[in-house]
Amino acid sequence: MNIAISILSIYAFILLGFMAKRMLKDEMNEKGMILMSIYFLQPMLSFWGLSTKPISLELLHAPFLYLVISFICILISSVIAYLFF
Repeated sequence: MNIAISILSIYAFILLGFMAKRMLKDEMNEKGMILMSIYFLQPMLSFWGLSTKPISLELLHAPFLYLVISFICILISSVIAYLFF
């Protein structure tokens, strides 16, 4: 049942985007659709996703790895840039 609700909510967001594009033909271009998605639909999906899984330290694993890999790349790039420039 939970999977059906998840799939139906995704289709509901698709329907909202379709209806917005259809009702606001001239006023809404692709940039407007992207902004609408970022400002309205993405926060709803984020809060829904966080509410379905209990919050734990395991959720911070991926962002921590991303930061570590980013800092390593920045350090390597800065050393290479210092050598060449």
